Amino acid sequence: MCFGRDLDCFRAIVLASDNNVSSLRTTQFHALKTNIPAVTRHTLASSVAGNESVVAGPSLAWCPEGSEVTLAALTDTDFTFD
Repeated sequence: MCFGRDLDCFRAIVLASDNNVSSLRTTQFHALKTNIPAVTRHTLASSVAGNESVVAGPSLAWCPEGSEVTLAALTDTDFTFD
């Protein structure tokens, strides 16, 4: 049993059953939609001018709503972060 992909903005549970004891040897998968709201996910994009860069921490593909993200500017000494 595990969480699967969200279904219609709600969490889904996936159940797997493997019967390798009987002669039928069947494997079954069931996806059930719960009443648990799906997590709102946000992505972070940044842009820079020149050869500078911005690093976000933690480095994740997406962040749950309400997460705190720290940005750090990697610049030459003559530049500032705005």
